[in-house]
Amino acid sequence: MLNAESLLLINLLINDLAYSGILKVILLSIVQGITEWFPVSSTGHLVFLRELLNIRVSAAFDILLHAGSLTGVVLVTRKDLHALLKALLKLDFSSSEGKMLVYLILGTTPIVTISLLLKEFIDAMFTNLFSTGVAMLISGAILYLTKNYKPRSRLNASNALLIGVSQALAIIPGVSRMGITVSTALISGLEYDEAYRFSLLLSVLSITGGCIFKLSDFCFENDLIFILLGIAITAAVSVFTLKLLKRQMIKQNFYKFAYYCLLVGGVILILSVF
Repeated sequence: MLNAESLLLINLLINDLAYSGILKVILLSIVQGITEWFPVSSTGHLVFLRELLNIRVSAAFDILLHAGSLTGVVLVTRKDLHALLKALLKLDFSSSEGKMLVYLILGTTPIVTISLLLKEFIDAMFTNLFSTGVAMLISGAILYLTKNYKPRSRLNASNALLIGVSQALAIIPGVSRMGITVSTALISGLEYDEAYRFSLLLSVLSITGGCIFKLSDFCFENDLIFILLGIAITAAVSVFTLKLLKRQMIKQNFYKFAYYCLLVGGVILILSVF
């Protein structure tokens, strides 16, 4: 059994390590790379981790983490993105790639609108553990609703817009972007593969827009080595996670992530009260 002095020493050691620049970058980059793509909310985990270890990071650091996530998803979807770019340059909106462009624009509009209108409110929620816990519980409930889904439709303008509206909710810490968009797609009747593909492509636009949106808060207060390390680690972990998630979705076990969200959401909620 560990005595009080041993526990205090371990706690001090963890805090010292958390304040170490390199370790902080590695820790947060790995968490970002995993939780951005698994349906468990990256912002929820980062808010919880920062509060638990008393880690304070700048807006610039948050941008570089998302830049790493963006790099990872671009690498995974590069063939799709190349086909979409060709359709855009040709102004071809009648092909399957052209229609996908229209659906992506429709799906991105809600999150852009809400981000512009509610910026201060959203920023305030990033330090609120209670709301993060509640959001994760809601995310878990939505994920569980996909358990008995039945594919019955293809991607169209209406469900693309609906998925986009659900993605806008992911600006709340504790609501997973992948979780909410894939769940909404499945509940609206899309196949797993189509839901997964559209959610990934939608994330490329939304993360790009989010990084641009936050550029006004960016300053080069971080060492260049920290920035490059954070982007590289987050990108590498993102690629691994995305490939693993696709296999998980093919096995139709997506709804099982609900149990994790409900558990973590409950823990965060309890910790926020005490």
